[in-house]
Parts: sequence; structure tokens; C-alpha cells
Amino acid sequence: MLTPDGYAKLTADGLEPLEPVAVDHLATYFPIAAQMVEAGGLACGWGKPQTDFGLSVTQLSAADPAVWEPALADAGFVESNDPVPGAYTGPVDAGSGRSPVVIVAGDTLTFVSAATFAGWIAPTS
Repeated sequence: MLTPDGYAKLTADGLEPLEPVAVDHLATYFPIAAQMVEAGGLACGWGKPQTDFGLSVTQLSAADPAVWEPALADAGFVESNDPVPGAYTGPVDAGSGRSPVVIVAGDTLTFVSAATFAGWIAPTS
């Protein structure tokens, strides 16, 4: 789901792939990502050992953006086009101070728990 530079950044930052991300974990922390998985999307995650720092990415292909826009709004996401075109910025997480984003590109939705990684989402075909 990420570009080669994105994977290199994860490695440089000391993040390692996590076991498959459970939907109930996503539902607790990122409900919109859990909804995307329940609709057939894929989820992956990386974490930094001995810390609570992590990154979750969920991608749903063949999605109808018109169907998902109300769900994004209900989850507190607002179209911002920041940090990338098509980005919807989510509410700030009180614990981390970060805002997740959902990127809408054609019929693909991609959730990224840390907006700084949004620029490293691989283009969809």
C-alpha cells in the first residue's frame, strides 16, 4: 500500500510490521478503518518495539466515494486536501495529538493513522 520510500521511512523510524490488524482493535481506535475492513478492505500495521507508536493503513478498492462521504462526515472527517489531494482529515487523537486521514483516489479509499505518511501511499491502478 505504500511506496518504496514509505517503507524505507518506516524502517528508518524503527517501525516493524505487526501481526494482522484485528478489526476490533481498529474499531476501538479507528472506527472508519474498521468499517472499511468490514466492507472488504485490507489492513496492515507497523509498530515501534517497546513503545506505543504505531501506524495503521487500511485500503478499500472498488468503493463508491458518494456512499463513503456521509460515513466520513459521521466519523468527523472533513475534506481538506491536506497533506495530499483527496485527503479527508479526521479528528485529533487526544493521546497522540495526530489526526488520521482518509485519501479518496478514484474508487479507492485509504486510511492512514498518521497524516505524515499520506504522501507515501502507492498510487492505485
